[in-house]
Amino acid sequence: MHKNFGKPIKALKLCLLIFPLKNKNEWLEASNTDKLNAVQYNYMLMNVDASKFLKSINFGSILRHLLYDKSGNLVHKSAPGPGSEEIQRLITYYSMH
Repeated sequence: MHKNFGKPIKALKLCLLIFPLKNKNEWLEASNTDKLNAVQYNYMLMNVDASKFLKSINFGSILRHLLYDKSGNLVHKSAPGPGSEEIQRLITYYSMH
């Protein structure tokens, strides 16, 4: 996780949700190794193959960043990662609209 990503998110009242696609033991180990257990919203996805929503966004084993607007609408199915300037611009834009 990008170390500076938490500050702008907190300032804009946004939250970061983490949904890894790993088995439970791998998820727990990765959460500890990557310090994701310190992230408030760190979840493991279950029943991935049965999810219509995940199918609709082509969610798979490739890391995916989803961006939602203030109304809860999905506005970006494959947002840039937390270290990019582009995601900062997108977050700022959607926090104002």
